[in-house]
Amino acid sequence: MNEGDRIGVVGINGTGKSTFLKIIAGVETPDSGSVSKAGGVRIGYLPQDPVFDENITIMEQIFKGASKQIKELKAYEASY
Repeated sequence: MNEGDRIGVVGINGTGKSTFLKIIAGVETPDSGSVSKAGGVRIGYLPQDPVFDENITIMEQIFKGASKQIKELKAYEASY
């Protein structure tokens, strides 16, 4: 894989696509081996069945867990 590449994971149901992506994102740990990535690489993961907090707004849900820069941008935009 190279910088700027967009990768698709394709396969039939039950072959481990979701598990593979969870391992890459650090949500799950591999049974063996290790995962390495280049410095500065950020991997995000959106689960198939997300759990939503019913006590927060849609925008708060979107930004929940977002990076510091995104939260700062949100605060900046809200000041207008």
